[in-house]
Amino acid sequence: MLYLFSGTDRDKARTALERVLGKTTGDVVRVTDAHTVADVSAALAGSGLFGGARTVVLDSLLSSREGELRDILMRELPHMKESTDTFLIFEG
Repeated sequence: MLYLFSGTDRDKARTALERVLGKTTGDVVRVTDAHTVADVSAALAGSGLFGGARTVVLDSLLSSREGELRDILMRELPHMKESTDTFLIFEG
């Protein structure tokens, strides 16, 4: 499952994200534009063979100064759509 939270009112978009996040169960992984390429890749790789479904919050990766983070996210969009994990993308 893939959700995108965006808009000119960052507070309203973040509130909507937090509302959805509050309804999820299982592990939550948060990745921001301050993380490394390796961190983003690991978060998008999945929870592994014995891990359960996760909720992954991707915060401001598309607007990151680090272009590689944006490239990884764009490349992995089809995988995220089909994954058993839930992905919440926040962009202001």
